Amino acid sequence: MYRAPPALLPVVFLHDREAVALDPESGERRWRYVSPNIFVRMSFANDGVYLLDDACVLHCIDAFTGEVRGKVAIGGTFAGAMVTDGTRVFVATSHGVVALSAKGEVIWTHASSHASILNALPGLGVGSQIVQPDHL
Repeated sequence: MYRAPPALLPVVFLHDREAVALDPESGERRWRYVSPNIFVRMSFANDGVYLLDDACVLHCIDAFTGEVRGKVAIGGTFAGAMVTDGTRVFVATSHGVVALSAKGEVIWTHASSHASILNALPGLGVGSQIVQPDHL
């Protein structure tokens, strides 16, 4: 039985409030997504692109089509790190950690023991992935 090879994930370029997906072979634009806020973090999982903006809103975008799968305000005043284990997305914010499904639904939250983290960005590790941002 013949099966078409899987499509390649795009190269996603973030600039300010805009995310642009480029074909990795040709460099042609596949899709463009614009937010009212500035994008600060990005991760890939489940054929999706997860874009976190500076208002701590997570945008879940289909990597191939650019269609919005969902958006969720996760709370906090800034995001320190974002990683995925392939099925879930984990975000460390100034208020703690949030685990989200591939559709952007909150699975669980863990509040920080500090009222807020003002002088440091929280790091995050899942499996072999460790993200420790170096500055705001």
